[in-house]
Amino acid sequence: MITHEQFEEMVYVYSVGALDGDDLEVFQKHLDTGCERCTMLLKENNQLVSVLPYGAAPETPPPGLQKKIMDSLAATKQYENREYKPSFWQRISPLWYGLGTAAACTLLLISVAFNYKFSSELKDKDSLISALNTNLEAKNNEIKSLSDQISAKDTELVSMQGVFKKYGRVADYLKDPNVAVINLVSLDPELKAVGRILWQTKENNIVFVSSNLPETPTGKIYQMWLIADGTPKSVGIFDVRADEETIVDLGKISKIENIKKFAVTLEPEGGVPQPTGQIYIAGDV
Repeated sequence: MITHEQFEEMVYVYSVGALDGDDLEVFQKHLDTGCERCTMLLKENNQLVSVLPYGAAPETPPPGLQKKIMDSLAATKQYENREYKPSFWQRISPLWYGLGTAAACTLLLISVAFNYKFSSELKDKDSLISALNTNLEAKNNEIKSLSDQISAKDTELVSMQGVFKKYGRVADYLKDPNVAVINLVSLDPELKAVGRILWQTKENNIVFVSSNLPETPTGKIYQMWLIADGTPKSVGIFDVRADEETIVDLGKISKIENIKKFAVTLEPEGGVPQPTGQIYIAGDV
């Protein structure tokens, strides 16, 4: 490649019309690019050349001057046209750069693909975990419901065992020849409550069975009395639940002579020493 200094040297040769061949074509193309430096030098040289005829007497150039100038330019041109042989590392550098760029792009694409795949798998796993948690929560609710049902059945079973135990006690009393049965009836014609006292006279134990007694009001309690020689004596207190037959083991009573009657009244909660409430059912011995 011709340097700008070489173009400036061509200006002088061009000014005197000594530039020809390929050099002339190259220089003219350079001028066509609008190089200000070469244009200015050419203008100055043209002015100088225009006054040369009016200066000193013409002098024939030394022999060989043109040849020296042209040989110098030819040598420069040969140097420029000499084949350039880059070194091994210079030859493979573009390859390494290309491979590096390709590798970087490949790694970037792999990274993007991996991130997308990982993100998709992560979303799928999150969805699966959410579904499993929902299913687990449903199973836990189902287990809790079954547990509540089992608990209710256990409570019912305990209650039934208590009932069976009470009925078993009643059955035992009914088979005992030493048990006296005393029937109690309602004193109110509109109340259909009835009761039965199973009195084991030998041991003086009493079991009370009743039905249709009203449910015990809040703050109240039913109390049983025996009446001997006209004086009431408390036998015990008991509770009545709605729609449920009442079986109460009142236990052992004191040995009292001349018992004439049993009665049930509704009293304040906890019971009282002497009856104060309404008599619901009563029966003679």
